[in-house]
Amino acid sequence: MAAWWRSWLAVVVAALALTLHPNADAKTKTTGKATAAKAAVLTGKPAKAARPAAKTKATGEKGKATATKPAKGKPGKAGDVKGKGAEKAEKAATDEKPLTAKQKKAQAKEREAIKKLCADKKEAKTKKCKAFAKAEAERAAEDAAAKLDDKCKDKAARKSKECKAHLAKRSKPEKDPCGRRYGRARKAETVAKFAKRYGVSEARVRELNDLSEKTKKLKAGKRLLVAKSPHDGVVLAGGVHLPVDDAYTLRRPYNAYGKPLMVDLIVAAARQVQAQHPLQPPLMVGDLSKDGGGCLPPHKSHRGGLDADIGYYLRGAFTAPYLADATADTLDADRTWLFLRALLATGRVQYAFVHYSLQPALYEAALRAGETPQSLAKVIQYPRPQADWLHTPIRHLDGHDDHLHLRLQCGNEACDLPPEAKEAIAQLQVETLGGPATDRAGGPAPGRRRAGSPILADRPRW
Repeated sequence: MAAWWRSWLAVVVAALALTLHPNADAKTKTTGKATAAKAAVLTGKPAKAARPAAKTKATGEKGKATATKPAKGKPGKAGDVKGKGAEKAEKAATDEKPLTAKQKKAQAKEREAIKKLCADKKEAKTKKCKAFAKAEAERAAEDAAAKLDDKCKDKAARKSKECKAHLAKRSKPEKDPCGRRYGRARKAETVAKFAKRYGVSEARVRELNDLSEKTKKLKAGKRLLVAKSPHDGVVLAGGVHLPVDDAYTLRRPYNAYGKPLMVDLIVAAARQVQAQHPLQPPLMVGDLSKDGGGCLPPHKSHRGGLDADIGYYLRGAFTAPYLADATADTLDADRTWLFLRALLATGRVQYAFVHYSLQPALYEAALRAGETPQSLAKVIQYPRPQADWLHTPIRHLDGHDDHLHLRLQCGNEACDLPPEAKEAIAQLQVETLGGPATDRAGGPAPGRRRAGSPILADRPRW
């Protein structure tokens, strides 16, 4: 009897408490919201909304309620507790929302109040003040890094010690032979932090890796593309193989595929030189493109059949089985200029990289062949300074003392060499030299350009 009495008394007391304080549950919720708001002030992030409570339904029994069990069937249909609408509502409730202007002002006031509070030495040792100090330090570091990012975008500013130290903190990406650069995500790292660590924009990372806007965090160790070569995706369509010929030697025949324009021009120019110097060794031709094009390590370009590495004509009776280094003394400038002149006469040369140390010899050979300083100023960098290389097709680039790099540009849809251009190459001997050339080791005999013939820079462009 005593136990029954105590149970009944407890039920009565609980009922009286609910009757006298109906808003107790609401006060608890309000207190929780206030605590969350204070936490948001400390961290600088908006507070997350509370998740909706689980739905219940009455079972018919007295004084009891049980959680609704999910019915069998596909999600979103009748009988399912969590349909598509409920999932969207829950997701919207848990997503972080940007702060309004009023919320930002309130946070600023709260931050100032905490600063004054934590100025006291005793209060500074509390957990609350320590967390606030840590958050403030992180915020200041992020602001300083953002300012340095903007400052170091300028090329001149990058040379400063401050920018060098700042850029050195960035992670170095992994490189592959095709010019792509990859980075690896850290544990619990977001896309924005990953992009900042590698010095690229978040939008660029999403574009390169096909990441949707919904993707926020990355899996630890995931390999992501942060940069790629400007030639990425270039292939060789309609390519042909450079045929075997006595006028040149193929260093790697399996990498001798190119556009019809490239193949025809190399054949025509090399045959023209060999016809005038039949007793001299042939030209050495390096890599063009592989069959089908695409990445060809260690080259950055050589993907679409419009690039070729051509060895220099050298003095001597033999052709080395590789691209040999040339100097002003070993270069056969007369034959090399004759080859380059045949290329330039078509108007299809975008650029030809020739080391600056070899250009004076080529310049003198061109003058001996009948060209003028006025015509040469439009096609060769010399005698301009080495740094002034943007104005002419023949220009300097480091690493091109053993070969010249030829880049052509298509003039028609077929990207081939028109018959008119082939005829112009064939006429170069008559117009420039005034007749057949001799086969002296030192090169062709100096001659005069025939009166009335167009100079190189004034030739028509096919």
